[in-house]
Amino acid sequence: MKRFLFASVSLLAIGFTASAYAGGSSSFTSQTGTNQTLTIDQTGGNNNQVGTGINPFLQENGAGTGGNVINITQTGANNTFGVGIASVQSGTQNFANINQSGSNSSVNLRQIGNFNGVSNDHDASDGIAAEVVGENEGSFIKQSASFSSVNVFETGNGNAFFITQQGGTKNAIGVTQQGDENYVTMNQNGSSLFASVGQFGTLNTVTSTQTGVGNQLFAGQTGNNNVLNNDQSGFSNVLVSTQVGSGNVLNSTQSNAGNFASFFQSGTGNLLTNIQSGIGNQAFATQLGNFQVANLTQTGNANTIVGFQSGVGTNTATVVQSTNGNLANYSQVGTGHVATIHQ
Repeated sequence: MKRFLFASVSLLAIGFTASAYAGGSSSFTSQTGTNQTLTIDQTGGNNNQVGTGINPFLQENGAGTGGNVINITQTGANNTFGVGIASVQSGTQNFANINQSGSNSSVNLRQIGNFNGVSNDHDASDGIAAEVVGENEGSFIKQSASFSSVNVFETGNGNAFFITQQGGTKNAIGVTQQGDENYVTMNQNGSSLFASVGQFGTLNTVTSTQTGVGNQLFAGQTGNNNVLNNDQSGFSNVLVSTQVGSGNVLNSTQSNAGNFASFFQSGTGNLLTNIQSGIGNQAFATQLGNFQVANLTQTGNANTIVGFQSGVGTNTATVVQSTNGNLANYSQVGTGHVATIHQ
């Protein structure tokens, strides 16, 4: 798969070691290998850094033929890239483009492998804005808030992400991808939002939209072709998702306030749909085996669902809770069972 990255260059540094100072900011970098390119333009601001003498930003040949490129522009106060940890690009044709403006922003990036491409752009009057455009069909990060933080770690080939943070304070995103061609799309627009995603395998996908205040996502996917679609709005909603195997799909929508969902799917082709639009609802479901299907809907308040399905064929469970204070508990083992609950 061919990928393209477009970036502007204002100051070019090509070589083994580069250190630049502008407007009181400092950068520490190290380059080894073939065709490494570094661009640094720090135009004012306070305490802006790329790395340190102990942990410089490092670009090296890795297992490939070099070709790593980074372009950095920092304006504002207290913007950092790496610094506390070593930020590394190692492989063939990895890209990083970091432009930070605002205060108290932090981007930590490690890319090891081939064709994992990222471009970061931070710009916000109240904090930061980061835009990342990479070579896997437009990987993208945008942050617009105070105290925001992006932490990306990728190993493998062709992994990519599209992430935005807009508004609010103390939003955080962490992404770890190991394997090939995993993809994360995340959009946060609110306050005190949190998302943590780990993907291990091939062709796994996470798509998440978070608005409101205090919503949280914890997601882990291991295997191939697993898909998570998450939509959270309102206040203090939480989704915990684990998918192991191949071709499992989870679609979850949470709105209103105080809803909690925890789901585990292991096997092949399992499908779970979760809708929580009331207040203080809880849903717990486990699906093991192949082609299990669960449709869970909570539109009332203070309802609870506890579900379990296991088998090698299709079991189906449908639960709808539209009033308040209900408890639904289902368990199906085998093949071809159908459970329907309305409360």
